[in-house]
Amino acid sequence: MNGASTTMPLQQVFAGMDLVVPDVSVTDIASNSHDAVERGLFLACSGGARHGLDFLSEALEIGVRAVAWEPEDGIHAPNLPPEVVGICVTGLRARLGVIADRFFSAPSNTVAVTGVTGTNGKTTTAYFVSGT
Repeated sequence: MNGASTTMPLQQVFAGMDLVVPDVSVTDIASNSHDAVERGLFLACSGGARHGLDFLSEALEIGVRAVAWEPEDGIHAPNLPPEVVGICVTGLRARLGVIADRFFSAPSNTVAVTGVTGTNGKTTTAYFVSGT
């Protein structure tokens, strides 16, 4: 989820989610520790085989400012350095789309989508419509 060129307060990122969020701003969001950035927000979701918190040390090495983590049986609140904010978010994985849409200013609102269906002529129609 990399690429933001702005900062956003965590209170805005998590607005309407009934969470107590400190007055801290982040520069980007990432649910993959390889995409985490300095002063960003690492989103540690539960997964099929592993939890995002399994990769927390990588995100902390990069210098994230905040970690939102999803509670799950057997998962405990992470031990974070004092300068890193931790936020427990129930259902975090299900909220990723809303969080990303909010952080990146609803990018899909400016994307036009056209579907071409049928038995014959889809490739030709798509080619003509594309203008290439």
